[in-house]
Amino acid sequence: MLDHTRFDNLKDLDCAAVLVIAICVFTIMNAFSVLAYDSKASGPNDIYRSVTKGRPYVVSGQKASFVRNGEMWSILGANMPAKEKYAEPKDWPVKGLRYEVLAVTDPINDNKILPKTLTLKNVVNSQRILVRACRGEYEPASFVIRTGDIKLEDIRIHATDLRSTNRGGSKRVETVGSRNLDIRVVKPWYQAGESRRTNKDGILVPEPEMLVKSKTLTPELLLHDDKFVQPNHLFQVNVVRDYKTTDDKEKLQSFDCEEQSNKQVWITLKVPENTKPGEYEGIITVKPRNAKETKLRLSLVVFPFELAAPKLYYTLYYLNTLQVSKNHGLPHFKEKSTVHKDFRDMRSHGINNVIISHRRLDFSILKEILDIKDSAGLDKTALFFTAWPKLATDYESLMRLRSDVEGVVRFARLRGIQKVYYYGVDELKSALLPLEKPMLKTIHDSGALTMTATDRSFFGIIDDMLDLVVFRGPPPQDVIEGVHKRNNKIWIYGNPQGGEEKPAVYRYNYGYLLWKLNVDGAAIYAYQCEMGEDPWDDFDHKKYRDHMLTYPTINGNIPTIQWEGLREGIDDIRYLSTLLNLAQKSSKEHIVADFLTGLDFGQPPGLIRQLIIEKILSLTRN
Repeated sequence: MLDHTRFDNLKDLDCAAVLVIAICVFTIMNAFSVLAYDSKASGPNDIYRSVTKGRPYVVSGQKASFVRNGEMWSILGANMPAKEKYAEPKDWPVKGLRYEVLAVTDPINDNKILPKTLTLKNVVNSQRILVRACRGEYEPASFVIRTGDIKLEDIRIHATDLRSTNRGGSKRVETVGSRNLDIRVVKPWYQAGESRRTNKDGILVPEPEMLVKSKTLTPELLLHDDKFVQPNHLFQVNVVRDYKTTDDKEKLQSFDCEEQSNKQVWITLKVPENTKPGEYEGIITVKPRNAKETKLRLSLVVFPFELAAPKLYYTLYYLNTLQVSKNHGLPHFKEKSTVHKDFRDMRSHGINNVIISHRRLDFSILKEILDIKDSAGLDKTALFFTAWPKLATDYESLMRLRSDVEGVVRFARLRGIQKVYYYGVDELKSALLPLEKPMLKTIHDSGALTMTATDRSFFGIIDDMLDLVVFRGPPPQDVIEGVHKRNNKIWIYGNPQGGEEKPAVYRYNYGYLLWKLNVDGAAIYAYQCEMGEDPWDDFDHKKYRDHMLTYPTINGNIPTIQWEGLREGIDDIRYLSTLLNLAQKSSKEHIVADFLTGLDFGQPPGLIRQLIIEKILSLTRN
């Protein structure tokens, strides 16, 4: 036993001491013993022993923790059976010592690029990547490294500044600095399945809930440090660095690419607001330690028009607070600096505002949250607030509700906020909806507007009392028209919820589809919401998957491909809004109206955006 209590390369003695004590207690109470590596592991403990390879570990709920190289790691997903064997293609297309670098034609695509994907559907053999964007816009690009029969080691990615290629007679060289390129690796890991979709009136609608189904290897995380998450393909578990004590790196670290494998690299290019329109070009260098370097040309076209704000309103449910909870650590409790990073991240992705969640109303905490939100540039004119109230019909409960709502309204007025939306009972069943009327009336009488999440059953029961309908999935047209006849608003949520690894679905469903349906916006659940105990563990709840657009670390967040897909969907609406604003200013509404009438919004979003850009350019030239 003494040999098994040794930690390899231990750097953090306090962390080690705590873990040693925990292991000793665990040993006494549970007759814990560590066995040798076993490739035939079946149950969770067999898997833990095999993955740790002789290191001591502690089981907590559905995961096990251990120390390796002085860092704490968790093994996630051992409680859920493997679905199918990790695929090893027999005839790999790249042979010998060479490797390929392939440009991804559209990063916001649901065709998975996995390490052993044989046929890549969304790439071209090109040494040039083209990005087209407006000033102030974030735009994605991507490429894939595909190895032959050798492992590429210590791969480093270097980007130059992008320099103007159309200077004309000017001697000054305009540049977009390389600091505006955020380069990450796309990390596939094991998640708990995908939603089924049904076709309703030509719209693919996901299941209303993200349910735990079966293990699926899927690309999701965008990492600077490829080693932050290390999937174990033999047992189909995720080995994850402890997010409560560490975070991702600030810049891309070197990484390896196994032989006969794919490794996707993701680039987010921000075009500075002061960039002059025109064409720019830079070089991306892929330099492995044990192979020759490869160069890609990164071309940027900056459009000669400003991108307008979206005519739709975008919100997220934000569950994090500055209050310490007995039941939760991260992500529910965060430091002020981390909350500020959250809000800045949302703003950079096009989010207008957040639905603030406080189960226990504390005006000092609410003030701090709103101060941070305002400083991050989110909308200051409206407050969307929920205490997640339970259904109440008795006088005493309604008076408590009235006191809370009146307090929130007074608080908001002092900050100059004129519109306060106070949340009713969430997703109330249709048979109970009539009982909610006294609550909604109390909210109105207290000076606030009403909002809540619901489905079609609200229509004809409480539609006359609901100022803002947060509708699950695409609403029927009669519901949309009925809400608008009352001059009220209707948003969409759950189409899908936050956390499905399908960036193209988020782009279309929260982009052009919203416009096509003629709704007013979206309220996506959620920025981060763990359904079990651990936001990084998709398998620790019996029924539901985690709802994560980003993943928390000790002092920041790790983005996902679906989060980037959502930003592209919002940008699609911004381009459309730019066209509509231009039409109004130039008195060419009829031309644009005819164009939009003939535009097929069922086409791929990238093609729709291209057609809209061409129309904007044609109107600005004439």
